[in-house]
Amino acid sequence: MRAGGFHACSFRQIAGDVGIKSASVHYHFPTKTKLGSAVVARYQKRFLAMLGPPDDERSLAAKIDAMRAIFLAALKRGEGMCLCGILGTEARSLPPSVANAARGYFTAANDWLARAFERAGVTEPKRRAIETTALFQGAMLQAVLLDDVGAFEKAVKELRRSF
Repeated sequence: MRAGGFHACSFRQIAGDVGIKSASVHYHFPTKTKLGSAVVARYQKRFLAMLGPPDDERSLAAKIDAMRAIFLAALKRGEGMCLCGILGTEARSLPPSVANAARGYFTAANDWLARAFERAGVTEPKRRAIETTALFQGAMLQAVLLDDVGAFEKAVKELRRSF
């Protein structure tokens, strides 16, 4: 899904990547929609777990840097865009449950950031959260399109200094 989006992904391709038969994938996920929703839910859970709590004792800069590091590591591994960033571009053509799952990811990421900003006393934390998410997603998009991880790093370099 990260390589070509929801519609380009197939059960056969997933089975081949994992090293199992397509029927095994179908056994656990009878429809592509159920599979897509489950993939997004897992992605969101792992992402939030890697970030840690937004209201712990770390500095705001450390929390923002944790998010930056997650996206940067994915780019360096050649994974490309954030899964939900890819799905966001397809939102109007996705099955409703997959679109809702992707929307849930962005809501969770924005909520996490808003809580981190609130804890640090940043004004307008919800607005700043949306701006920060947009900056990370846009920076990833440019890095992928330009085939230059450095473009991501340049785009987000000053982010920490803005708080």
